[in-house]
Amino acid sequence: MAYKTKDLKVDTLLKDYFTDPCHFADMINATIFDGRQVVQPENVSDFDTSTSTFHDDDYYPITVDRDRDVIKKVTIGDFSILIGIENHTQEKWNVPYRVMEYNALTQIRQWHQIHSASDRRKNPPIKSISLVL
Repeated sequence: MAYKTKDLKVDTLLKDYFTDPCHFADMINATIFDGRQVVQPENVSDFDTSTSTFHDDDYYPITVDRDRDVIKKVTIGDFSILIGIENHTQEKWNVPYRVMEYNALTQIRQWHQIHSASDRRKNPPIKSISLVL
């Protein structure tokens, strides 16, 4: 079957590709862990790609809505981390800022979900990092 390449969106293809925990683990092991098999597919789970949150200002609330390409919760031993993958087919000056915003919003969202100081000590927000392809 012949495909029209102009109709293919690389971003969509890679999002779908990384839904498979084996593909995700392979990419993370290759890029972050220098090929060592640190991340196992059975320890990769889905995490909400939406990084929506709000700021409760004194005058009015401000909402922020962002969607990551891919983010997964990865457990390595007793440690969990959120790892995001952002795909860009061309270089853009604002990508580092966008990735920082995604990571910060992910932390803020988790912070809002933890209601008391004692809960925060027992179950602190999961740290997050992002890989840009």
